[in-house]
Amino acid sequence: MKIIEKKILPQYFESILCGEKNYELRLNDFECTKGDLLILKEIDAETKEYTGRILKKEVGYVAKFKLDKLFWSKEEIEKHGIQIIALKEFKCNNINLSECEQKQDIKKQEEEE
Repeated sequence: MKIIEKKILPQYFESILCGEKNYELRLNDFECTKGDLLILKEIDAETKEYTGRILKKEVGYVAKFKLDKLFWSKEEIEKHGIQIIALKEFKCNNINLSECEQKQDIKKQEEEE
């Protein structure tokens, strides 16, 4: 396990702190693997000075890619951009559906069609 320290802007720090954001998009200019400790140090957006607030997060998943090696053409990427989607467990009336139940629901829908 490595310890990696990175700067982070206040709006992203807050989103991670409150649990809303559970991913981090970074330039692939450092080595990072599952299990590493990522220490995010908040910086002031204007002065770029450290605020003193930090978050410690364990790296759970890392995907690395180059823009020209993606599924889409450079033209499509330049036109639309890329979005990152954080995934959570699906809840129906605040009840978690297991992966098995989700698969059963999909199969049932397919059979009905």
